[in-house]
Amino acid sequence: MQIPEKTAEHDRRFHQELICAGENQLLVAVMESLSGLCEEEIAHVQKEAKMRTGVRSMKKS
Repeated sequence: MQIPEKTAEHDRRFHQELICAGENQLLVAVMESLSGLCEEEIAHVQKEAKMRTGVRSMKKS
């Protein structure tokens, strides 16, 4: 039994849409993860800067 060409084309398009949706979900997950890492790094750098400023203030006293 052969699949009609219309159905086969529909299946190919549907399969391609699923792949694109999966790729988009993966990209969103990666971007969210990177965003979280950047926020953590910014917080870490800010904390270090505050600590250095506090150390300098103590040395001046």
